[in-house]
Amino acid sequence: MKTANAPDPPGHTALEYLGENLVLARARADISQAELAKKASIARTTISRLESGPIDNVDVRTVERLARALGVTLLDLLEVPNAEESGRAGDDDIPAAALVAAIREAHGLPRYSRAGRRRVER
Repeated sequence: MKTANAPDPPGHTALEYLGENLVLARARADISQAELAKKASIARTTISRLESGPIDNVDVRTVERLARALGVTLLDLLEVPNAEESGRAGDDDIPAAALVAAIREAHGLPRYSRAGRRRVER
């Protein structure tokens, strides 16, 4: 019997959900990690570590500053998706380019790819 307070699926932690929600919120705002760090007055490396996962804990005041800088609530960043839902509500309103850029940056890749751009002759 499943209850409303059932434990998270094995292998998924609250910090992993926070990281995923942070990437999505940053994509909606179309803001880089560096821009968010400046707005929230925290280190960009903290944002990178939150998004990519190698962080053991985070101060709730840091999460509050991130939420305020992104224009979302603390609960938005800590939301655990409902297992029955195929996707999260509102995910389809994120521009694809912004989502790709945020995901790339969260995984340590350049925010924007140079692929397909014309090479400038010197």
